[in-house]
Amino acid sequence: MHTILFIISGLLGYAVILGLCFMLDGKKNFISYGSKLFIPLWLVASLINMYVGVVSAGYSIFEELPIFLVTFCFPTFIVALTWKTASTHNFPKF
Repeated sequence: MHTILFIISGLLGYAVILGLCFMLDGKKNFISYGSKLFIPLWLVASLINMYVGVVSAGYSIFEELPIFLVTFCFPTFIVALTWKTASTHNFPKF
């Protein structure tokens, strides 16, 4: 359950970052900027989640590694898919 909540919080965080980039960038390349900002931040958050699992929950690094891969790769795949889709389509300008 914790893994699902962590992934959902990452996707919500991506939505917040996109919203901020949309407001600050002037609606030009906000998906590109938001994606470039989200991926390193999500890597750090996923590594911290793995660290907490090892230190607090008592799991070994090898037990936490598959969870880390899922929690990092799933939202990153969604971000990459969004980024690729936005860069190959011409969306109307507001």
